[in-house]
Amino acid sequence: MNGGKSQGGTVCAYAEIKLGLGFIDGISICGMQRKPTVIKKQMLVCLALALASTSVLEAQQTLVGTWERQDGESRMTFSFFENGTGKWSVVVPGDHGFSDVFEFDFLVDYGTIPHRVDIMNIDHGFLANKTMYGVFRLEGEGTMILDFEPGSRDGDGSTVRPHDFTESAITLARIHRSG
Repeated sequence: MNGGKSQGGTVCAYAEIKLGLGFIDGISICGMQRKPTVIKKQMLVCLALALASTSVLEAQQTLVGTWERQDGESRMTFSFFENGTGKWSVVVPGDHGFSDVFEFDFLVDYGTIPHRVDIMNIDHGFLANKTMYGVFRLEGEGTMILDFEPGSRDGDGSTVRPHDFTESAITLARIHRSG
């Protein structure tokens, strides 16, 4: 089992358990070798860390991809890439409509419920110098509920980030697995 580094937080737990003839011959926790006699408590901690880091990585990989708005009249598409960047395409039809594509960086915090996402470093348009502070929930492999509000690029989002989903939350469906 192993973990790795992710946007929005660092996961540095990994474990190697060496089995021989049905017995534990040794264990390596984050690269430090341990003898079988001191494994009992450490093994439980190690397994818990390894499982937690695996679920964080799986959650991040689930967010990566292209998502499209499924409700409302405007068309909205988000693409989240593995390197922590993305694109947000907006098309609003009508006489006063507009369309634009915003490139952004994002950070994800899977340690909260609902999960948090910050969409930042947007360099043009009505969102220039703003950060979109959001919360999201994944429902299975193909649906994401997302709610966010713009705030100061220099803030922490605590005064504007939704704490739960409001009536302005949007439903997105995955249209591509990778961004």
